Amino acid sequence: SYRQCGGLYENPVIPEDCPDPGVVRVGSQYVLSCTGGDGGGTYVIRTSSDLVLWKKAGHVFPSGKGPTWATGDFWAPEIHQVGGHFVAYFSARHKDGKLAIGAATSQTVTGPYQDIGQPLIHDASMGMIDVSEFEDDAGKPYLVWKADGNAVGKPTPIYGQALSADGTSLVGNRATLITNDQGWEGPLVEGPFVVKKAGYYQLFYSANAYYNGTYAVGVARSQSPLGPYQKAGPPILKTNAAWVGPGHCSVVDTPDGDTYMVYHAWQAGHVAGPGDGRLTLVDAVFWENGWPVVPAAPPTRS
Repeated sequence: SYRQCGGLYENPVIPEDCPDPGVVRVGSQYVLSCTGGDGGGTYVIRTSSDLVLWKKAGHVFPSGKGPTWATGDFWAPEIHQVGGHFVAYFSARHKDGKLAIGAATSQTVTGPYQDIGQPLIHDASMGMIDVSEFEDDAGKPYLVWKADGNAVGKPTPIYGQALSADGTSLVGNRATLITNDQGWEGPLVEGPFVVKKAGYYQLFYSANAYYNGTYAVGVARSQSPLGPYQKAGPPILKTNAAWVGPGHCSVVDTPDGDTYMVYHAWQAGHVAGPGDGRLTLVDAVFWENGWPVVPAAPPTRS
């Protein structure tokens, strides 16, 4: 029998290509969006009451309604409730050729969303991708994102900065939270997602090559939103016999206070080949000595 996410289920929960799943909970509903789109638009939105059974509920940008400043490479969207409305943050390629971070707003979580008209973060000398929003204990919003240094042979710092109350502009100074300085991380760290748990701001991130078994999830923590952050060391989620390259996770609490990680992975034997996709998995997160652990993951069965 199946009793929602505390009961029995099978991975993948989305058995089709859905890379970089961004998931948030709004009341008793979970909302997911992921890289790319389909014939109906860009960034398919899915909703669920249990993190397992998902149904399509529209697009962030319906066909023909995307940002006019962007030309393609629509990656890693996340929808967050900020300042009384919803903001969809995303990465896309600017007309000047650089990857940039955009934002779009809506009064309803399932959209459609209206782009703010220009990139939220754009650097003519460095691509910027993989954006996520979180709030401190006082409800002040922050943004985290990655510099795409690996594309030009440089390190890949993950930055953090405070946001305006409506979530559509940056305020204050940018801080470097972490960079790729561990052996297992290889040429990059990316896909940041921050939650406040066990007395710390927990920064989940992915590292190494998304297209093979080196890709994995690590974590760093801090008592301040902008650091300094201390890394746990080894990854907490990595390749096993069934799943390859797990990563780019979101972390959400259920209404009962349990914590789950939603992430993508390749099915073993179907890695980065023609027709292969990164499928969406869900696993429980537990806490030991103030650090997250994901035991026996990634599994096929709950």
